[in-house]
This record gives sequence, C-alpha cells and structure tokens, in this order.
Amino acid sequence: MTDQVPEPTAPVVVVNDDAPTLARPAKAPAPRTGPKWETDAQERVKAAIKKFSKPLADLVARDANEGDTRLLVTDFLCDGLGYDKYEDLTTEYEVKGDFALCPAKLGSSSG
Repeated sequence: MTDQVPEPTAPVVVVNDDAPTLARPAKAPAPRTGPKWETDAQERVKAAIKKFSKPLADLVARDANEGDTRLLVTDFLCDGLGYDKYEDLTTEYEVKGDFALCPAKLGSSSG
C-alpha cells in the first residue's frame, strides 16, 4: 500500500468573523496585453530572431567577413525592425572622421 499525498487546494479566506463565510480568493488578473502595434512589433521581432538565428550561427562558425555580416544585419533591420533598406539605411556613414557601417537614420537631419 502506498501513501497518498492529498492534492493542495487553494487557500480559503474567512470573510466575516461574526458570521463566518468561506470565500475563494479572486482569480489572478489576466495577463496584460499591450496595444496592437506593440504586439505586432513583438511578434515581428520574435519571428526575425528565429529566422536569423541559424544564419547568424553559420556566420560565426565560418568567421564570416564584414560584407556577409552587413547583409545579415541589413536583412534583420528590415524584416525584424521594419526599416526600409533604401530610405533608412546606408552602407557607410562618416562619424567623427571614422566610418560607421550599416547605420540607420533615426530622424531627419538638416545637413
């Protein structure tokens, strides 16, 4: 004969000491959902991370060159974060006498 352990039950709360009544605690609130645009963006980023994980691992494994890495980063920025390859990205941009590769424009610049 095996010893059986009773299954735990939710705690019971006494609502009123004068006339004791038992009440179940309130259910936990439903998980908070954000605005539709936020949920869509999270799903897009999750899908892009999943999509580009293997290609990224392949680049690391073969010690890929800068150009191959730039292609992957550009694709991730476009697919995962919604940047436009021709409007928002550039291949090189001079910053304080040096070059930044694959920068994204985050706002309009007046020159």
